[in-house]
Parts: sequence; structure tokens; C-alpha cells
Amino acid sequence: MPSTISAYGSGKQTAKRERQINKTKNRRGTDMKNAIVMMTAAVCLAAGGNLSAEDAAPAAKPAHELTVQATGKWQNPVLVTDTAAAAKLKANPVLKVDITVPPEESDMWFQAKLAVHGDGMTRTESPKWLLDRAPGTTGLDKVTMSWDTSSLTSQLPGSPTWFKIELVTQGDHARTIYVDNIRYEGGAGAAAVEKPKAAQPAADQPKKEVNSLTPYPSQGDTAAWPGKGPIKTGDWMAGERKAFWGRRETDQGKIVFVGDSIIGGWKKLQEDFPGKPVANRGVGGDVTRGILFRLQQDVLDLHPKAIVLEIGGNDNSADGKLPDFLFNINAIIDLAQKANPDLPVILCGVTPKGIPASANPGLASYLKKVYAEIPAWNAALAKIASTRKNVYYVDFYTPLLLPDGSGIDTTLFNKDQVHPTDQAHTKLAGVISKTLADLKLF
Repeated sequence: MPSTISAYGSGKQTAKRERQINKTKNRRGTDMKNAIVMMTAAVCLAAGGNLSAEDAAPAAKPAHELTVQATGKWQNPVLVTDTAAAAKLKANPVLKVDITVPPEESDMWFQAKLAVHGDGMTRTESPKWLLDRAPGTTGLDKVTMSWDTSSLTSQLPGSPTWFKIELVTQGDHARTIYVDNIRYEGGAGAAAVEKPKAAQPAADQPKKEVNSLTPYPSQGDTAAWPGKGPIKTGDWMAGERKAFWGRRETDQGKIVFVGDSIIGGWKKLQEDFPGKPVANRGVGGDVTRGILFRLQQDVLDLHPKAIVLEIGGNDNSADGKLPDFLFNINAIIDLAQKANPDLPVILCGVTPKGIPASANPGLASYLKKVYAEIPAWNAALAKIASTRKNVYYVDFYTPLLLPDGSGIDTTLFNKDQVHPTDQAHTKLAGVISKTLADLKLF
């Protein structure tokens, strides 16, 4: 989950490491574990309530400061403002931020939302991710995130000793973000603040769709998530599950492939297993705790002929620990075998990954470290398969390497060097087909 890196602004305290940037957009690099970046840029409150780095005066001591900090897997850039900002936000409660993500990195999973915090008030985040990009989504350029904070403006302190607006982000990989035109709009009676619509008479109320699909708990409600380790949620994940729900009748009794984006992105799964009863229940960004949560409704309620599970890449890159990962894998198997003791469970190895060209040195070092752990994770999966009844292991790691094993075969991966191409998926289908045939599932 996103971690909060606190940064406080007052007349007496500023960041220890500072540097001013020029009048162009504020460039912000989202670093992974052990990469700590701090930069302070002068910004000023422009006419009309706009807060923009374009108007910064390089030689003057800034009245407002933009502090970017990143540590661990998640980034939490913080905009620290003075007391005037509280008054501005109270008068203009619609907070907007323009961000731009370079197109070459726009196919990676990325989420962002805003939060406000001040002396004498409770830190409050926007109720949902304002920007929610599913893995493999392309074409992101400039977008505006908008949050109507009118419900909390009464909390804002009139004269705080410090006040801040936070941009909270999370994602799979390093990301260069350009941020500009942070502004406050609307206000009491202004058109920018949408008034609640009058309730419809009962007779005119649309009928609610009957849907017994259990929604994801909030990401912060850790007690509601089974298992141990990282938790990930996103609007697209809920959308995928809703689509699965619509196919629950037609997918009964099939071989169910379940996992993260390696499975979810297997767009030609049926083509790679022509005439065979296969169903896809992969969700991009998923982790083992997510599988544990949704296993019953998304998989077991289909009364599957077999389960093919590929999961772990996101646990690994989110600083998950191997013991927690194995605990969850065993719990998944336990649930499956409780439903059907004879149900075959095929554990697929975590696929290899490369270092994206956009990675800065700190990120590249981190990725090299965590990706080097994948073979050990796969060996542990193979060991589980060797000791548990009706559990099998299939190597998804080696087939995607160069012949000499020196690295990934880049021709089998998309440009992010994480997600396999259609060609790679077809190759993996050939690998797993032998096991499925040996089990007489085909």
C-alpha cells in the first residue's frame, strides 16, 4: 500500500536537502525501495489562486515549497504550503492538479490521488484513486485530477502552523511525472462545486442490480484481507471481477487460469488451447492475498476441472517476503483442496523480468536485487508441489530466458520488460500443455 512520508513546512523548518528547479515543469521520479529522492522547488500562488512552478522566482525565498520525497516501493510527493493555502482551499474547495506521464511509460500500472493535512485537522485522502491506470493501458498523456474537498473544508485550520497537500502515488515501476498547475477552483455557490441532485421519488428510482459478488475491502482494512504480505486494489481490478461474474455460468467446469497480469494479459488463452475448456481469471496487479480473497467466487464457484495459478511477481516487487508468499500459496491450496480434495492445482513459476530502459540507477539497482530473488521463490514453489498431493509445478521462468540463461529474451516481452508478448504466451502454453496432458485434463 502507499506509504506516507511526512514533510512539514513552517517558518523554522524546511527540507535539509534542497535545490531549485527551473521554470519548466517539475520533474518527479518515482523511485523504488532504497532510492530516496528529495528536491525542493520554489513555487508561488499565482493570481486567481493558481499554484504553479511556472511562476517561481529563482532568486527569491519561496513563499511556498514543493517537496518531493520517495522511499521504498511507493512514492508520496508532498506539497507544503503556508497558512494562506488553507484559506484558499476553504474558499475554493475543488482541488485540481495536472499531471503528465510520458507515453513510453504509460502502459504500466499507476494510481494517484490527493490528500490534505494540517495542524489541527485529520489527514484526509480523496475517497478514491483519481487516476487509475490498469496494467497495459496505453495512451496516457496529460490528465487533470480533480477532488471536491467541500465535505472537509470545515476541518481546515484557519491559521495552521503547517498545512500540506499530498499527491499519493503507487505503481509497478519507476515513473517520470510532470506536475503543473496545482490550483483551487469553485467555492460556495460556484458552478465548479456540483450541488447534490434531489432524490428521485421512490416510484422513479431505478431498480438496483442484484449482484452478490463480494467487493474488495478497502486497501487500508488489512484485517479484512486473508493471508500475509502486500495488498493491492484498483478500480480496474473490481471491473475485471465484475466481468468474471458475468461469465460465471459459461465458465463452469473449465480449467481455470488465475493470477496477476501474466494471466490477465493472456488475451489469446483460448487460441493457445484450441478446443480446450479454459477460463481466464487473471487480474493485473494482483498479489497472493488478492487471490486468497477472491478464490471462492472467482474460481472455486466455477467447480473447475483444474486450477492453473501464476502469482508472485507483484508480491516480490512490492517488497513482499518469501515466508509470507509461501504461507499464502499453501492457504490457496488448502482452500482449493477443501472444496475438492482431488482438484489438481498447477503452480506456475514466477516469470523473469528485465530492467526497463527508463529506470534510473537507484531503481535499476533495486530491480536487479529483487528480480534476482525470483529463482528462490520458484524453487520454493517447486518444493511445495513435491510435498503436497495433487499439486504440480510448471517452470514459467526458464522458457523466457536467453538460451545461455544470461537474461530475459527481450523478443518475448513488451517494452516494459515485464509482461510477455502473445508469442511468449504461446510458448508458455506449450510448456504447460504437457502437464495438462499428463494429468489427462485434455
